[in-house]
Amino acid sequence: MNGWMGKKIVTFAVAAITGAVGIKCAQADVILSWNSTAGFAGTETSLGVAAYGSGVAASGGAITRSGLSGNAGGGSFNSAGFNVTTNFLTFALTTTSTGSYDLTDFQIQDRASGTGPRDLGLYYSGNNFASPIAIWSDAAGAGTQQEDPTISAVTLSPATTYTFEIKTTDGTSNSGGSIGSSGTYRIISPTIALNGTAVTVATPEPASLSIAAFAGTALLARRFRKI
Repeated sequence: MNGWMGKKIVTFAVAAITGAVGIKCAQADVILSWNSTAGFAGTETSLGVAAYGSGVAASGGAITRSGLSGNAGGGSFNSAGFNVTTNFLTFALTTTSTGSYDLTDFQIQDRASGTGPRDLGLYYSGNNFASPIAIWSDAAGAGTQQEDPTISAVTLSPATTYTFEIKTTDGTSNSGGSIGSSGTYRIISPTIALNGTAVTVATPEPASLSIAAFAGTALLARRFRKI
């Protein structure tokens, strides 16, 4: 077999194997978005999901309270009782067998009372909640704000359940003192979403695998002829 033909087989084999393994493809995606709070009294037990990303199992995902109490506050999902260690808002999601995401940002419109939490973070089970993957702050007297903290170097793997926590990072209240037990934090419409870049790997095609096997056999045959 001449050198030209050998090079062609090598190139052919690499292309075939690449096609069989799959090429990563990325596109912007909303991983989870939550429903409007316009009709809420504030005390509802959960804030349900409006839409799931293509790589997320379509179940669960609602924002609920852990250790917090509901509080009246029209047009919001309102909670009281925040502290640094145990009380927080939480949600979970499960990626599908082919769903993978590089997280990009977390959008949330919110407002805290004077004794409610000022400095907040989004934590997740992927690092055992050791440090926030996104942080934002409610400046004193600023009222309702649209937050859009970025997330970097965080990837959600396929077929995995992740739990997220929205909690205060340092115990400082919106007025600069300490968070009070009756201090409140409201999540407000319209934009509440966890966003990322969807990453999928193509499923090997039987034809591609056959081509790769043929190319590999041809390469082996060439090597044996040289021996």
